[in-house]
Amino acid sequence: MNPTTIQTARAELGDEVLVIRADAGDVAGQPAVAEAVHKAFGGLDILFINAGVVDNRPVEKWDEGGFDRSIAITLKEPFFLVQALLPILTNPASIVLNTSIHDRIGLPNCSVYAATKAALRSRARSRPNRFHAASV
Repeated sequence: MNPTTIQTARAELGDEVLVIRADAGDVAGQPAVAEAVHKAFGGLDILFINAGVVDNRPVEKWDEGGFDRSIAITLKEPFFLVQALLPILTNPASIVLNTSIHDRIGLPNCSVYAATKAALRSRARSRPNRFHAASV
């Protein structure tokens, strides 16, 4: 959400690219994202979600705020973003939820990240019938 990096990306990608400034952990902001996409494109054939927080800590170093932030950005936001975009997704449409190898293997200090990505992978398996969903 850094305005400088957003401006840099806009300059590099050109004026034809839609740039939306949004907080991945703010569920209340998801309808505004959907509206901006709808206004710009009318509908979507594919949705690729790549939100995530890699915050590697030993279990004893976690606090509730950090845990909640990881859950909000990596799991909660994708759920509500898909919900906000449902009305503008074509039929059929594809939804890709980017997960991680961490949801399949255990690595030191990755317990919360691995849990959020495993939940996201499970979410992909529990898709609405009209969508082809995949996790990568």
